[in-house]
Amino acid sequence: MAHHRTPAARRPAEVPPSEEPFGRLGYVSRKARRFLHSVEMPNAFRTTAGELWRAGQHIPLTLLDGAVVTEKWAGSAKEERLDWWLRPGSGNQLALTPSVTAIGTNDSGELLWADAAPGTHAFFVIVAPEPGKSYRLAKMITAAASPALAAAIRHDRFALLGKLTPDGAIAKIAPPEPAAPPPPAQGELF
Repeated sequence: MAHHRTPAARRPAEVPPSEEPFGRLGYVSRKARRFLHSVEMPNAFRTTAGELWRAGQHIPLTLLDGAVVTEKWAGSAKEERLDWWLRPGSGNQLALTPSVTAIGTNDSGELLWADAAPGTHAFFVIVAPEPGKSYRLAKMITAAASPALAAAIRHDRFALLGKLTPDGAIAKIAPPEPAAPPPPAQGELF
C-alpha cells in the first residue's frame, strides 16, 4: 500500500504556489488561511446587559452621531490601518458597541474570554456598501495584544477597547492584564 502524505507533511519545495505555511497546521491554502485568521481574531463579546454577540450576527452599533444601526459582523480591521479605513470619501463609518464586559477569541473551537475594563466599548468600522449591494458589513477594530494577554487568549490581536472623546476620537483603554496561569502541578518526586 502506498504511503499518502498530507499537505502538512509536504516539504517546502513540493508546496503548490497557492499554499502557504500556517503555524502548527502546516501548509494550507491561501483561502483557508484567510478563514483561519478570521476565526482566530476576537469573534465574540459580552455586554454589561448580559447579551452575547458573535461574528456573523447582526449586531447593534452606535454611530458617532448617536444613531443606532444593526449591521452584520464580518471580520476585523487593524487599528494600525484605521486612517485608511476611515479616509475621507470612503463612506466607511466608525461605530461602537454597547458597554462590554469581556471579549472572546476562538482558539480551535475553544472560546477564550478576556475581561474588558469597566465602562469600555469595542469599536467597529462599518464598511460602505459595495456598488449594487444594499447592506453594509461591520469589522471589529483590533489592536496588538500585550504579551500576557496574547498568552492568555493564544492570539496576538485583541479588540480595541475604549471610550469616545467629545470630539469623536477614541480614547483607548487597555484591558486588565489576565491573571497568571497556575503553575503546572509537580509530580511526586519519590
